[in-house]
Amino acid sequence: MRAFDSSLASPGVVLKDVDPSTLLSNRQELEKSRLDVQRQLIRAGTKRFSMIQVNRDGVIIQGNHGARAAAESGIPIEVEIVDLPHPHFGPILSIPVVKR
Repeated sequence: MRAFDSSLASPGVVLKDVDPSTLLSNRQELEKSRLDVQRQLIRAGTKRFSMIQVNRDGVIIQGNHGARAAAESGIPIEVEIVDLPHPHFGPILSIPVVKR
């Protein structure tokens, strides 16, 4: 497992074996129910239907809950690089989880 490396990040590239804890979240908070679903999928060994998408800076565009669940489990992920600038709110493991 390796840290996200922006020097390898070009739109359309898929990076494998990425440490999800090195990614940044584009959300201010995560929903507990959605995070719980992603945790269950990991425990069941179910592969994601859609790829986690990040921009060139390692900001998660799509897949914040899946990336957080993977980071908590210590498992590497694959990420697809997309060409979208986006603000971030901090490392994925530091984003608060709220119950809704």
